[in-house]
Amino acid sequence: MPFLATAGSNHYAQLGREGDTSFFEVLDIENDFVQVCCGARYTLALTRSGSVYGWGLNESGQLALPAPIVKRPTLINTCYNSRIVKVSCGESHSLFLTSSGEIYCCGDGSCGQRGDGTFHSKCFELSRALLNETTRDVFCGARTSFAITDDGDLFGWGETTSGMLGAKAWPTPTLSVPTRLSVGPPRTRIAWGVASRNFAIIITTKGEILGAGSNSDGQLGIADSCTYTWRPIRDVGRVSLVACGCRHTLCYQVEKKRCIVLSDQLGSFTLPNPTGLAAGEDNVFACIDGGRSLLVYGHNRNGQLGVGDIPNVEKLTQVSLPIKANVVMVSCGRKHTCLLLSGEEVHRGNYTVFMEDSATAEGDISRKTRTVTNWGRPSFGWECAATSVAALIVGVLVARFYGYQR
Repeated sequence: MPFLATAGSNHYAQLGREGDTSFFEVLDIENDFVQVCCGARYTLALTRSGSVYGWGLNESGQLALPAPIVKRPTLINTCYNSRIVKVSCGESHSLFLTSSGEIYCCGDGSCGQRGDGTFHSKCFELSRALLNETTRDVFCGARTSFAITDDGDLFGWGETTSGMLGAKAWPTPTLSVPTRLSVGPPRTRIAWGVASRNFAIIITTKGEILGAGSNSDGQLGIADSCTYTWRPIRDVGRVSLVACGCRHTLCYQVEKKRCIVLSDQLGSFTLPNPTGLAAGEDNVFACIDGGRSLLVYGHNRNGQLGVGDIPNVEKLTQVSLPIKANVVMVSCGRKHTCLLLSGEEVHRGNYTVFMEDSATAEGDISRKTRTVTNWGRPSFGWECAATSVAALIVGVLVARFYGYQR
């Protein structure tokens, strides 16, 4: 039976439990869960039968429940002809995808992010998004929503000013109706996508990675600080996993077996056979060994890494899980994290999206010399010094060689 475990800030009951918040603890609920997704300060969990549970902050109705704060996992009324097959969370809005390809929404719609044609800031009941296409996937940014149709077309709605909808000139700063987005040549088809606060990344069926929106922290790997068109993210090669953090992006390179961290402080670390990546507010989660090990590093100001009261974890560190189980999925909120745990080994990758708001770790992980930790890179001065020392050593060796020849 799958389990849910949470850690991090619990100010709005987003952990769904009481007790220690700096380590992962299992929630007191049992069901056949298949997905978890965190919003900024709330969480949704989906079961195999299509039931959805929610808890945390509900000030805009993002849980489709009546209470402003929901302290424990509570069943959401999703009585439709088709069962729910995926949920996705924005900052304060939620999308529910059905098996028939319809999208239902709730929560904040002040930027049109619900896609139901309105701009109401609160909606405590599920309403249908106005997309007359069969949808196979949905994903959210903070105040933006995306849908991928069966034909591989990309639709978007919500806030347009950040550029993450891939167009510079929209007639309004917000869109309340799903709108077809131009992502390149006419036959370009989208396989899947992820998004964060103000940028989004999509992967085409040909394996090309495209990004749009803010690049103020280098999260898109391009030269400009922002792009209003979908632009290729180059030099990352073929990737199997992508995750968006608040200001950074993780890409797992299949051939090189390493994870690239796209940010203003570019870095990488080797990672053999990962089954999942997730990114939060300046931190990294990686599942390896069929989900048996969870590695983390980065900011831990609210205990969201689950390693105790350490404000910053500078090296890949293995998390002590609350039960003997494998990590199926990791989802990050602004200051909290939720794990989906199972007794079965994980054989496929699960990529999740962040929504707003020592020595090598045990196992087979090895860090490269130029690996970035603590989100810092070697300074220009240190690089110059290292280059000078290397040149001096080479010069001495050459001089000795010629002296010996004489």
